[in-house]
Amino acid sequence: MSDYSKELINAGIPIRITNTVEIPTDSMQYPYSSLPVGWKCYSEDEKFIVITPDEAKELYHAGLITNAYENKYGYIRPHSLGSPSHTFSGGFICGELTPSACNEMRKEIREYAMSLVSSTKAVEMLSGTKHLVKKENGIYCILYNFSESVQKRIKYPTLKIFTEHFFKNPKIDIEIDVCKTGITMRNLKETDICSLRIIDILRDYDLQLYRMRSKANKLVLLYAVLKRSFMLSGSCLFPVCENRFEEKGTIHIPFNRPSPIKFSKFGEKKLRCGIMYFRTQWFDIYMYRINAPYTENIRALMLMTQKLLQQQFPELNVSFNGYDESISIFFRDQHSLLDSEVKYIKATIEQELLSLDMTIYLMKNESKYNFMAYYDSIISWLEIDSSGDFAKAYSEYLSQLKAAFPERVF
Repeated sequence: MSDYSKELINAGIPIRITNTVEIPTDSMQYPYSSLPVGWKCYSEDEKFIVITPDEAKELYHAGLITNAYENKYGYIRPHSLGSPSHTFSGGFICGELTPSACNEMRKEIREYAMSLVSSTKAVEMLSGTKHLVKKENGIYCILYNFSESVQKRIKYPTLKIFTEHFFKNPKIDIEIDVCKTGITMRNLKETDICSLRIIDILRDYDLQLYRMRSKANKLVLLYAVLKRSFMLSGSCLFPVCENRFEEKGTIHIPFNRPSPIKFSKFGEKKLRCGIMYFRTQWFDIYMYRINAPYTENIRALMLMTQKLLQQQFPELNVSFNGYDESISIFFRDQHSLLDSEVKYIKATIEQELLSLDMTIYLMKNESKYNFMAYYDSIISWLEIDSSGDFAKAYSEYLSQLKAAFPERVF
């Protein structure tokens, strides 16, 4: 039992938990950049105090916490909470508490905060490693070193142009230097390095580099984001809207499009979250079956794909089998169509099934990141393409979705 708990128990003053206390963090364990370090409480003698979860348990068992319960896992949980409180200055950056946070926290809270995240001095991100360097007079630099994969797959001239374009955004306004091994963010104060804005800017940059070095079909990735957006239409969190791709970009981003899809001798193509099948009998048949855990969101997504294909091509029979967790597609009368028409329809079917699989993959991983930043980083990254191909594809596919789902229009 901590000395602070003993003092409160001896005082015998009842307290109420009002909200969580959070500080900024750049740890990849916390996708929303906030680290919960304790409970903020209000005592009957009209004082605010901050306690750790261990202290909350000790006070609860002493009968002093009046608005909480102990769950089956042994954790104390309040019946209701207000918005998170940012009681302390500073944050937990690159494996350590900053000076302001250390000065304002009790020993027990500092120790609890340190126990939550890795104490390594470098933050391993998706496309690089972040380091913090303290200069004189409280000035800091952030070093972000590119991973070997980034340096190998992205040519330095492209990387330099992309980085300069990203940080020229007036909303960012950070001094940077770029070299072949990474970037340096200069002349930062403690309040800057602990700012959620600065933390999230580097996370966004890291995510966009991750997309850039990926060999995934970029058009399929774009369609997947748009599908996910229509599943969540009406949500103020979702960033996809009609005022994207308004300016021409500065870098060419290749599609990385597999054309055509190569099926095995058994007519199978293994994808990220399922298997695509192709059979030729009297007519061509496609099927996609998931191998990911089946959820209501996946069911809704498969029904969306079914409706999109049926509306675009009345000559197709598209059926969804919830029991088998699959979609089957075949031509009603393939022999009445021209070869060029069949070829175009088959290419569209494959594209839709690929984007269905990609959307499931994105949904599986979205909880690991800040939800809005995760998807916005994809759209923002594709906006820098100079060819205009993604802008055209965005407009066309958005129109198809609106026609198929007018009730979900933003």
